[in-house]
Amino acid sequence: MDPTLQQKCVQRFNKQFHQDVHELRPLQSLTIDHLLKKEDTICMLPTGYGKSLIYEILPTAVNVCHGEDEKSLVLIVAPLNVIIEQELRKVLC
Repeated sequence: MDPTLQQKCVQRFNKQFHQDVHELRPLQSLTIDHLLKKEDTICMLPTGYGKSLIYEILPTAVNVCHGEDEKSLVLIVAPLNVIIEQELRKVLC
């Protein structure tokens, strides 16, 4: 992802969701690039790398890269109850 667009995405995401993300890691950015190109993508990264952030910031990236009128839907399939509970807390807070 272009560094300028990436920074704009991170800034908008931080403002909208009251987060403090400084920058995306290289494989997070690469994954978002593939998703923005509407390519089928499987992301297998180590625990703690920030896989959830990829999908949390994706709708913001779609708006920044493709315009505000572009609609996006992110479906997260999480087999672990802990992850489901974490994501629900983020949405409901």
